Amino acid sequence: GWLVNMKFGVIGTNFVSDFFMEGSKYEPECEVVAVCDIFEDKAKAFQEKYNIANCFTNYKEMVDGIDAIYIAVPNGKHHEIAKFFSSCSILLFFK
Repeated sequence: GWLVNMKFGVIGTNFVSDFFMEGSKYEPECEVVAVCDIFEDKAKAFQEKYNIANCFTNYKEMVDGIDAIYIAVPNGKHHEIAKFFSSCSILLFFK
């Protein structure tokens, strides 16, 4: 498939992100390597829950080492985040 060795970052740690994480278990070529949330305690809890290597509070710091980003934040923030990652040639997935 086209997800060959795809390294993902996840932005937002709400219940929708939990669904993404549960689903990613069934795709062996998908590895979540970074999580970001504006609330550090939520980001760290999500990181620990899913054993994710990297944790951030600023999405602009998580570009290195990812091929795709899963955006699970309020809709009003989608454009800003998508524009940034598009300019970095990173694939976008939305909740």
